[in-house]
Amino acid sequence: MDNNARSYLMESLLGRYYLIDSIIGPFITEEQRRGIYDELLKVYCITPDALTEEYYRVSNSKEFREIDDLPSYERLCRLIEYAQLCGHSAELTDVDRVILAQKREAMMIRSEVFKQGKNLTAELIYETLLKEALNGNVQIMTVLAYMEYHGICICTDRNRAIKRIRLCGAWNDLLGNLMGIAYDGENSERYFSTLSAVLRTTGQRRIFEGICSYYGRDTYCPDFPVARIMEKAFALNVIDRSRYDRNYAKVAFSRVISVEDKEKLLLDRQKDALLSLTGIPFDVSGDERLELDRTCLDKIPLERANEKRRILQNVTVGARKPNPIYTPLLVVSGDGYVTDMYKEGLRQGFRQSRVIEVDASTLTYQDFAPGRENLFLRGMTETKQYRTVFFITGCEALEEEQLEELCKMLDFNYRKKFKLIQPTISLDLSGVLIVLFATERKGAVSVLEDRCDTVLTERVTKNEKDLVIEALFDEGFSALGWDRVPLEEGCKEYLSKYPSNEVCRIVDYVLQSAIYENAECITVDLIRSVCSDRSILSSRKGFGYVGGNDNA
Repeated sequence: MDNNARSYLMESLLGRYYLIDSIIGPFITEEQRRGIYDELLKVYCITPDALTEEYYRVSNSKEFREIDDLPSYERLCRLIEYAQLCGHSAELTDVDRVILAQKREAMMIRSEVFKQGKNLTAELIYETLLKEALNGNVQIMTVLAYMEYHGICICTDRNRAIKRIRLCGAWNDLLGNLMGIAYDGENSERYFSTLSAVLRTTGQRRIFEGICSYYGRDTYCPDFPVARIMEKAFALNVIDRSRYDRNYAKVAFSRVISVEDKEKLLLDRQKDALLSLTGIPFDVSGDERLELDRTCLDKIPLERANEKRRILQNVTVGARKPNPIYTPLLVVSGDGYVTDMYKEGLRQGFRQSRVIEVDASTLTYQDFAPGRENLFLRGMTETKQYRTVFFITGCEALEEEQLEELCKMLDFNYRKKFKLIQPTISLDLSGVLIVLFATERKGAVSVLEDRCDTVLTERVTKNEKDLVIEALFDEGFSALGWDRVPLEEGCKEYLSKYPSNEVCRIVDYVLQSAIYENAECITVDLIRSVCSDRSILSSRKGFGYVGGNDNA
């Protein structure tokens, strides 16, 4: 490694080592202290040699060991100055000067954090470090992450340590990225790309080359524009390198804001614009693909192999990485039960994700407006997931204005560059997966058919209705926590004359009546008495495939 690069890394190492030692020194042994130093050498990609040994030896000499806070540092400086004024020998070597400079930086940080001075307990130290870390002190975040990862003075918690390391690395902190490479190997490329952007000048490039050489890898890294924007923001004093700012971080690391808009928001000091983003899903996270259980439609009571295949083909493609050639799915059925059956089956298929269900009849122009009130932005804000699934039901009820706006949202390119008005930026909503459902092939549905991959389902046949009735009773008994009782012969035949949606409601009330009467059998007379009440058939209440609107 180039000598200048090595010196740069060594000075940074000493500063962080002195900070750690000044905080937890009274609670560790000399062996542990040496272990921390040696481990930091590995993290900083420095091969041990005579010079690193000299730094450690001098750092642990009596004069320097006594520097454990800012007053003790200032006291030593006064003694050196006084000796020089008196003509006594106070020659400082290059090693001494480096140690003094790094001690000063470390003691200043310690003094700001631990204003109560000395006589700190281990519990108070941890509470103070945690408070400072939560307040965004990057140096303390790395110290606490190091302690958590190695279980020094506190319990080992590597998952939490990695989370802190990722935050510090994303904030362009040198040690945060070096710790990330050493301890978070699965994301090493991200840390190398950040370091490549941070250490991009001619002089600093040698440092990056030395780090790559230590790990035996090529110096090429994909361009990471966000890290470059952050460096500009630090240079212009828009943000403080030593203090993690969550408001800026949410914008800088957003998956939905374009790089150009990030640069505009972060470098133009538009604090008001940043605050106005509250309620906008700029901090959503998630993988590039949705988790879909492709067996989800196997459990529904009707066979319909061709319909299931077509539906699964569409949503399987939609669940993958957002694709401009993907066409949203529209399921249309003349039977509401079939529509709800497929909807609930798909909901189970996406159970690892959050599904937002919206009734088309409730939509207004504002639900598609270019602001935080937009229904897709609201849903993504609620789920905190970039890949969010939206079910829009009852599409036949869409009015002309709402239909026009929905058709825009179905277009991949429109979602990819969705324009906000306040502030004027573009959001990438291409990760949204929209699935449409309709129970009648009329009105708006004919327009949507031209823009969607449409599956027209068959009505329920006589044989299928028997399966539906069996499934509804099975599900009802299970949902109500009641042991299954037999159906009297003729029950299915009596129920089969009613439309599927009405059968759902009838079974619901039949079960309620049977439980109330503690019936040992479901009889035709019981079903007939329920059906005689017209208010029940006109009710919209039901369980199973048509029950409720649970979006969880």
